[in-house]
Amino acid sequence: MKPIEINVSYYPKLQERENPKVTSSQEAFRYILKIWNMDTLHLKEEIKVIYLNRSNRILGFHNLSVGGINSCTVDCKLIFGIGLRCAASGFILVHNHPSGTKEPSKEDIILTKKLQDLGKKLDLHLIDHLIISSKEEYVSMMEKNYL
Repeated sequence: MKPIEINVSYYPKLQERENPKVTSSQEAFRYILKIWNMDTLHLKEEIKVIYLNRSNRILGFHNLSVGGINSCTVDCKLIFGIGLRCAASGFILVHNHPSGTKEPSKEDIILTKKLQDLGKKLDLHLIDHLIISSKEEYVSMMEKNYL
């Protein structure tokens, strides 16, 4: 049997010092609005992850999952696998609520705690979890003291 090589790659387009820096949930929200398709905001739930270096400069983002009206699948292995591959120090999870509510669900709170615990073990920290409900409204789970 021939050995199978696993290839791991990450190709940044900018020097890290040129990448935008995230110092608040408002800045993360403005960044995510640039990459979110607002036409589908109230149609289907989506999850994106923004990866950050130790200086909170954005390394890039990943479109993690697209679901239906009520839910979306979150695979923690993918979140952390991609983050480790690009040598991220932290990440911001972002998802929308097609219903237009910005309050976290019970499932959102459980997921946030799970990602926070896993991140501590891997030294890849959950910086925030944003829930967006429109192009003007979002909630930061860090600011609501869920982190």
